[in-house]
Amino acid sequence: MRVLVVAAHPDDEVLGCGGAIAHYSQQGQTVGVVICCRRRIGLDLVDDPTNELYKQAVRKAADILGYGRLWFFGFPDERLPQYAWELLKRIERVAEEFPPDLVLAHAASDYNQDHRAVHEACQIAFRPWKGPQCGLLSFYVPSGSSSSFASNFYVELSQREAQAKISAWATAYGMEHRDSPHPRSDTNLRLLLKSTGESVGLGYAEAFEVEYMKEKRP
Repeated sequence: MRVLVVAAHPDDEVLGCGGAIAHYSQQGQTVGVVICCRRRIGLDLVDDPTNELYKQAVRKAADILGYGRLWFFGFPDERLPQYAWELLKRIERVAEEFPPDLVLAHAASDYNQDHRAVHEACQIAFRPWKGPQCGLLSFYVPSGSSSSFASNFYVELSQREAQAKISAWATAYGMEHRDSPHPRSDTNLRLLLKSTGESVGLGYAEAFEVEYMKEKRP
């Protein structure tokens, strides 16, 4: 199975579905990740050192989570809606190169406008009649997703997979850490993995919102 993650910013892939990435990678599935934007706000120079710093962070997280396919689009941070057509076409080109069976992307109810732009582009690029074989799921990003996020699908994680998410966050994205109490604190990320799992009778889990799922005949 091929799993494609489409994330707006460096760190969203870990915060939103780092455990699921580790899970599918551990199962031997092929995982690819798209990072749509540069960091940070107002950073328009493509060759600014900060851009390379965040690219290195993504690659470091990829090594920990166990995936190898990676695409950087390089759109300006916080202005992704202005590039809706270009974003759609870039995602479609990735899908031609890496036809996914399952797509994980941002939710329509997210606070961040870049997140919502990714969601809309993925809805178009992966419409049910031409999209992935299995389905399209939206992931929850602490501090980025709103209370309207309606989780109805859960990926159970082993303790090792949950720890891979925590390690990727702590090792690769130290510049994005926040002290507790904060949705992006180490304490909250650990509690979230555990409480999400416990809420549905599992040890550790990540929550998703189903856009659509398909079960095809053998």
